[in-house]
Amino acid sequence: MATSESSSFSTYRAWTLFSEGVIAGIIGGLSVMAVFLAYDAVLGVPLLTPSVLHAYFWEGPDTDWVASAEQSRAFGYVWLHLAVWLAIGIVAAVAASFIDTSRRAWFVSAAAAAAALGSLALLTRFLEIPGIGRHHLWVGACVGGIMLALYLGRRHPHLFEPLP
Repeated sequence: MATSESSSFSTYRAWTLFSEGVIAGIIGGLSVMAVFLAYDAVLGVPLLTPSVLHAYFWEGPDTDWVASAEQSRAFGYVWLHLAVWLAIGIVAAVAASFIDTSRRAWFVSAAAAAAALGSLALLTRFLEIPGIGRHHLWVGACVGGIMLALYLGRRHPHLFEPLP
């Protein structure tokens, strides 16, 4: 009988972490999209960044394409963008839960921050895309990460407390 109760608890916990991660990923992804939209609006070319990123990732860096805003390209990129942020959110929710329950797991948050910044640095190092700069990609990723962390911090109150 105890096995059934612990099994249902672990299923509930897994579902809670999954849904928490999905929400965190959506919050992070939408935050990045807002930064991209604001940047592109200031340039006077709404949807430029997702259009160019779509062309870069789907058509390749060596193809002849023009950096222009096209709705079909922009909406095509949105799915990849959200899928990546959903995965980031789920991994971050699991890490936040681990840190919250095991208060001596400071290395998890340090490793997560290093992995996030390292992958962003690698991505922008090799991402030479004509027509858009790299700065707003960094700003968008940082805003998305901060929003994701703030959401998880509200869900896991011990997350931002000093470690013992």
